[in-house]
Amino acid sequence: MKYVCTVLFFLSISVCLHSIVRLNGKDGWYAEIEIDGKYLKKKPFIFLIYNKFITNTEFLLQESKKHIVKLNLRDGDYQYSIFDFEKNIVEKGKLKLRTPFSIRIKKVFSDSALVEVETIENELINAIVYQDCKVISKKEKRFKGAYTFVFDNLPSGTNIFLEFSSGTYRERAEIRTPYSNIALKKPVYGTFTKLPESKFVDDSTPAITRVNDGRLEWLKGMALSGEVNNANQYVFINLQRVSNIKSIKVYWHAHYYPLHYSFTYSRDGTNWLAMERNTNFYKNEIAGDNTPMVMDEINTNIEAYYIGIIIDKGTEIKTTQVLRNYVELLEIEAYE
Repeated sequence: MKYVCTVLFFLSISVCLHSIVRLNGKDGWYAEIEIDGKYLKKKPFIFLIYNKFITNTEFLLQESKKHIVKLNLRDGDYQYSIFDFEKNIVEKGKLKLRTPFSIRIKKVFSDSALVEVETIENELINAIVYQDCKVISKKEKRFKGAYTFVFDNLPSGTNIFLEFSSGTYRERAEIRTPYSNIALKKPVYGTFTKLPESKFVDDSTPAITRVNDGRLEWLKGMALSGEVNNANQYVFINLQRVSNIKSIKVYWHAHYYPLHYSFTYSRDGTNWLAMERNTNFYKNEIAGDNTPMVMDEINTNIEAYYIGIIIDKGTEIKTTQVLRNYVELLEIEAYE
């Protein structure tokens, strides 16, 4: 997501006694430069804005006494000079460029967003949230310094447009909310009931509940299957309602995972459909705690009340230790 930071003029100008130019901020995005028409009848001028002798902006003033110019300059102290074509300085001065506020996207969730706004004065900030040109939220706040706007009840998996304004100055940004993980912390059962053998593993919650707890972590968010050679291994999640699922993500530990398995789903718990998956679909990823993972993303459009995975007895697995015949599951996610 990108947004443009532009400049509103808060001007402190020192000029020649007979100034021929006037600068105004216009909507925070442009500089409006008005020059005395009688000078333009004589000759065109070159207008320079510079900082520490480095030219930042240069343009020609001619034919019209008003010029609207877009400036992409950072906040700072600048100087300007106006030259004629004989390189004579006809006017020079100083100006301060200060944006009244700036914005920073802090965090975007499936149903909310946090946006930090920082002001230089006690500004009244108006915030509007749009979706498909329709206003879905409005807020306003007067403050100086930093303040975090919280926008709740946003639709998931959607492009959202944000507009912040103070007076005539505006900044805009676009975000996209991720789809909602409807499998998160829903009832789950299966054969993944063991924890890694490590004194650092948190054993405060049952292993099976970790496969959809939202944590991609080895010490706190992973469960081990039973022996694959001895029996089928499986996990089933009750979504608690019929859901239109667009995507499924299954995360395995990169050192212990099945070379193939089945994703299965049902609307009623009686009639089941299955999709075969294998390593051709896997992508290498790294968890937040640096755990190496393989992730299988299943892009589909299904209706399901229950979802699950099944590893058939005797399935070949990837393992870094020959004597260990189990797989390690970090997470199953389902997105509407």
